[in-house]
Amino acid sequence: EITSSGLEVAADAYRTSVGKLAVMAVEQRLSLYQAQHGESPVGYEAFMQAIIGPGRPGGLQLPMPPYYQEYEYDPEPKKLVVMEFPDKKKR
Repeated sequence: EITSSGLEVAADAYRTSVGKLAVMAVEQRLSLYQAQHGESPVGYEAFMQAIIGPGRPGGLQLPMPPYYQEYEYDPEPKKLVVMEFPDKKKR
């Protein structure tokens, strides 16, 4: 018997797996970019164009975050992060 809570657990596990694979792909592309250019992309727009490549062949398809989260590029640790907006969650 499949219950709604069982489906929710399976869905959460799937989202977690897809999210981890996306993070690994981003980290790999970022390492290659740093090796080629000697530095990381500067800022969110440069990161999106150089690493994610939206709308381009071979561009990464990041999983859609929940409505209260957004992707951001944090230049200090040089990685993709997920920002959570608790105020959006309350709506």
